[in-house]
Amino acid sequence: MLRRMAFVGRERELAQLAGALQRGAEGKTSRVAVSGSAGVGVSRLLDELSSRMAGLPGLVVVRGVAREPTRGVPYGPISDALETAMSAASDDDLAFVVGEAGHDLAALLPGLVARLDRLGINRDRPRLEAPEQLASRLTEAILGALERLARGGVVLLILEDLHWADPATRAFVLSMLRVSRPMSICLVATYQPEALYRRHPATEMARALADSDLVTAVSVEPLAREDVAALVEAQLGEPPSSSLLAAVMEGSNGNALLVEQLTVAASTLDGIRLSDPFDQVLGARLDALSPDASRAVRLLAAARRPIERDALLGLRLPEGRVAARALPEIEESRLVRVDGSRVQIAHELYAEAVEELELAPERHAVHAALAVLAESQPEIAAWHWARASRLDEARRAHLRAAAADERLDPGETALLHYQ
Repeated sequence: MLRRMAFVGRERELAQLAGALQRGAEGKTSRVAVSGSAGVGVSRLLDELSSRMAGLPGLVVVRGVAREPTRGVPYGPISDALETAMSAASDDDLAFVVGEAGHDLAALLPGLVARLDRLGINRDRPRLEAPEQLASRLTEAILGALERLARGGVVLLILEDLHWADPATRAFVLSMLRVSRPMSICLVATYQPEALYRRHPATEMARALADSDLVTAVSVEPLAREDVAALVEAQLGEPPSSSLLAAVMEGSNGNALLVEQLTVAASTLDGIRLSDPFDQVLGARLDALSPDASRAVRLLAAARRPIERDALLGLRLPEGRVAARALPEIEESRLVRVDGSRVQIAHELYAEAVEELELAPERHAVHAALAVLAESQPEIAAWHWARASRLDEARRAHLRAAAADERLDPGETALLHYQ
């Protein structure tokens, strides 16, 4: 029986993050930029930080992830993170955290509107609501809510994969670099340097994080050979043979995620060559799954974001629906992650590899089904319609998204959809 991925070789990076969190607990606003290539172990590092600090009195973890389909959703990772944290608050605490920012936070967190109304929290529009003031007012609403969440403790604000972030989220991160007042907040922003090119929309933000003296830079590098050996041993429950270790090292180049998948492949598939391209290794793993499980993995790879379990089972494709019996199998495969009622592809590397294996008509059909599922979220629907090469539907969804986004970001995000 293979075990879950262990934590190895990152104690130095963990100590840097713990030091930044301590500065935040002392009321000194701290900012950390964590960079690393896809799959190298950035999310696993943050999981470990959150796990080890879980019992710290006064610590509130607010964690959100930017994803490719949501890069047109204003404040996407911030609103997801805040809504999760505030949903866990008691009624009295929620009223305190919202404070006088009911109107702006309700626009940012629509999932909390019914509860805010039940508690009688004021959501009236501000008397003065100039469009050019909206970004600064929302920034202050978010910062105020985070400061009140801390309540004498410290908020660990983790925003992951900001190379996919929407314009409003990137602007918020840049504003955090300009805030001069002390706050009990530790911001951890992560991104993949290799995803950025000269005209990439996140390049300005990445440069600002790299150039600021206020930011602690943490670079997560590939694992050394001894750490790969420890990771494989932790998965297998016994030391790997020298030939297996050499093959995993060659196929992964120290990338922790690839180490895990290659170890699984070597343990479950006969005749697999670990030095083959990763998409071929992953293809062999997909072929070993049942048709229902393979269909579910392909759906989640195209979605690139969490989906409710019932929604996944209800999606209709030309070859049929996903059966419920596939869910335990795909979770056991480690290609998929289950979090309560939601399921998602475990990593974007898996998503990219799975989609590369599909023919265009198959890929288009999956994205079209996901676009219909996301009809109430036009920003996401537009992304899927475009991936399905249904350009008329994509155009209509982008226009609906632009109109909706003017409530939160009438500037860059709305313009992105109009363009």
